[in-house]
Order: sequence, then C-alpha cells, then structure tokens
Amino acid sequence: MYGGFLLTKRLKLDFGILIAVDRFTTGANAHHLRGLANAYSLACEAGLARRAEEYRTRLLGELVRLAGGRKPSES
Repeated sequence: MYGGFLLTKRLKLDFGILIAVDRFTTGANAHHLRGLANAYSLACEAGLARRAEEYRTRLLGELVRLAGGRKPSES
C-alpha cells in the first residue's frame, strides 16, 4: 500500500472470448454469457487471477456448448 492506494496488477484480458460473447450470443443465453464476461473483465481488472481464470473457463465451456462443438483440448 502506497499513499493510501492499493496497487494491483491487472491481468491480460482474452479479448477473443469477449468478442465472441458480443458477436455470437443471442436470446436467453445472452444475459448469462454477458454476465460471465463482465465478471471475467472485473476480475482481471482487480488482479484476481484465480477468479478470472474460473470465469474464463466457464465462458469457454458455455460458448463451446452453445456452438455444439468440442473443446479444443478434446481434439
């Protein structure tokens, strides 16, 4: 802590996921996915690496599920 400010390291956002959420989500799933994307962004900004990775993993899983495909690690 320096001068009353807490310094945190910002994590690097995966903009590809955020773009996919913005472009390809519609209907009832859009609200859920955008909520996860917002939570992911906030966790990255706050430097919460573990939480950011959790939200990123959930986003990837939901996007893959909605696309009806397999996860890249299952190829």
